Amino acid sequence: MNVSKLLRACERYYLWTEAVYLHSNYHEYDNALSIMMQHSPIAFNHDQFVSLVLKCSNQDLYYRAMMFYFEEQPDKINDLLKCLTTKIDVSRCVNVMKKTGYLALITPFLKSV
Repeated sequence: MNVSKLLRACERYYLWTEAVYLHSNYHEYDNALSIMMQHSPIAFNHDQFVSLVLKCSNQDLYYRAMMFYFEEQPDKINDLLKCLTTKIDVSRCVNVMKKTGYLALITPFLKSV
């Protein structure tokens, strides 16, 4: 099976969940996360997102994921940050949240660090 052709077909027909599945099974975690963030109403799944972000190697994607959760899933942002504790710089995380004006949103995470 030609995965790149299959991925193009998924994108052409807006099969975002299937595209995430293909990217994650072929160890393209960054691409899978990007699709989940771009097409969140269809492709987002919290448990899958957290497992993929832990496998991701791009550190900038951690902070993009944090901002995605801030905008779309603010009630679950502390769960994401707890999983990323060893991978992110907490001071950078605090600075990013200060710029948004909602630092109090991640207070439970900061108390656990």
